[in-house]
Amino acid sequence: MQMKESSLKSSRSLASMNGDFNDEVSLLTQLAIQDFQCKPTVDYQEYSIGKKKGFEARVLINDETAGQGHGPNKDEAKREAHRRALQQIAPLLY
Repeated sequence: MQMKESSLKSSRSLASMNGDFNDEVSLLTQLAIQDFQCKPTVDYQEYSIGKKKGFEARVLINDETAGQGHGPNKDEAKREAHRRALQQIAPLLY
């Protein structure tokens, strides 16, 4: 499924962010709190293609899809969705 481009944008650089970020999830969470006054939420859907199962994750900020990801488990799908959201919203950060 093709995702339409998000209207969520940030011009922050990593130097302007407060905190210690170990991964995409913590970085996007802090960005969303600072710039959009909310925490991101994640919506999951399980799918199967033949015998292969997987998950799709959508990261939502203020009820708008910020990124989507796929993976063999929820954790990998979530990380990919957060990474894609960062690339879309804050290209200076990621």
